[in-house]
Amino acid sequence: MTPQTFLLLAESSSQAYSEPDMFSKWFEKVGSGSPDFIEKAGTQAYCFETDVDRVLVFRGTEPEQLRDWRADANLNKLSMQEGGCVHEGFSRALDQVWNPTEKWLSTAGAKKLWITGHSLGGALALLAGARLNGIEANVCTYGQPRVGDQLFAMQAEKKLGSRYCRFVHNRDIVARIPLYTIGFRHFGRSFISRMGSRRRLILGW
Repeated sequence: MTPQTFLLLAESSSQAYSEPDMFSKWFEKVGSGSPDFIEKAGTQAYCFETDVDRVLVFRGTEPEQLRDWRADANLNKLSMQEGGCVHEGFSRALDQVWNPTEKWLSTAGAKKLWITGHSLGGALALLAGARLNGIEANVCTYGQPRVGDQLFAMQAEKKLGSRYCRFVHNRDIVARIPLYTIGFRHFGRSFISRMGSRRRLILGW
């Protein structure tokens, strides 16, 4: 990942909390064409492209949105065909927009494909990357909570490999939930920021 791409993904994850008109104003500085806004039943995402990248960014938890809190709080595990179990609230939230997002992702062409998001948006990004079949997407998340159990983590890591990474601030409680003690696991390349530095994340986060 280039520094320019890292900055693009981080900024888009922040801008994803904006309404479409504000997101479009930001996008004028970095991309070409017009971004697409996908929304259904409280799940939102933006799709856009630059000269070299195509990006799907999911909006994270909005404090005033009850649906977001319900999605976060639903700790039931949902079995997946690929093996393992995932957070039901996150999975149901992704289901709401899966058809249009999968269709958009399937038209990446020669450009590099990225899926990203912050907080709840990061969880949806990881789930989307794990769901895709026959499409090579890169997943980069910020402040992402745990998404599934050990078996899901093993299967997703096998599928995504080095194309997945996550960035976490050492004081961000969201990255520590759902709890390790109830079976949820992180995996893959992880970086923790502490006083401006980046280090490999410790086991158990």
